[in-house]
Amino acid sequence: MANSRAMLALSLLAVACETGPSGPALNLRPQQCATVDWQQAGFTDGSEGWGLVRWDRYVKACEGSGVVPDEVAWRQGYREGLKTFCNPSGAFAAGRRDIGVISSCTESEDPDIIGILGRSSEAGLDVEEIFLGARRCTRAQRSADDSAAAANASTSSFESTNQYLSESIEDGREQLRRLDAEKDADEVAELRSRIERDSEVLDDARAEALGDAFVAFLAARRARRACATADELKQQIERVDREAFPRLFADPT
Repeated sequence: MANSRAMLALSLLAVACETGPSGPALNLRPQQCATVDWQQAGFTDGSEGWGLVRWDRYVKACEGSGVVPDEVAWRQGYREGLKTFCNPSGAFAAGRRDIGVISSCTESEDPDIIGILGRSSEAGLDVEEIFLGARRCTRAQRSADDSAAAANASTSSFESTNQYLSESIEDGREQLRRLDAEKDADEVAELRSRIERDSEVLDDARAEALGDAFVAFLAARRARRACATADELKQQIERVDREAFPRLFADPT
């Protein structure tokens, strides 16, 4: 991750809020076409950084409704919306949604402006990666905590089972040593069957406890890796000089 991108991310994070695909094109039904404020729809689409393909979706959504979307009104609102989007904060928000900077924002021939918008978009993507990393860390840590709790419960259960069955097995073996195999054949067979049964139950309990412990170990390792990655990304942003923002966005001389 380039330092310039991190510098932009640090400064823009404080002023840019995350926006989502809330325009009507995504869920517009034919029966709603007659009530849409097309100029407002255009403004919303432009301010959120959607491309001109958005209009094609409106036309398709309204097919068969008897309503022809007002393209003139939509484009007028769209141009006004772009004015609020085609700036570093808007490009940053677009980067956070991983949609990049639309071509309508890069029609300017000024390479400095185009470069600023591009870097702002990249910075937004970097910050979103940090947030995603933090969420992965949280999920992984929660999974590790749940696995650790399950392993502790399983271990406690095994310890109780182990104490009880070990004593039962040892008692059965002691009784076998006192019995005559020929004279007490039935009792000997019953004791041996009980010892075998107790041993199987004990082995199953041990295997379950070991399995839960191994699952907890893997979950803890995944959590450490996820959180280490999240911390590393966050530190790359935090250690950047906040004074970089005015330098990057200063008027070219």
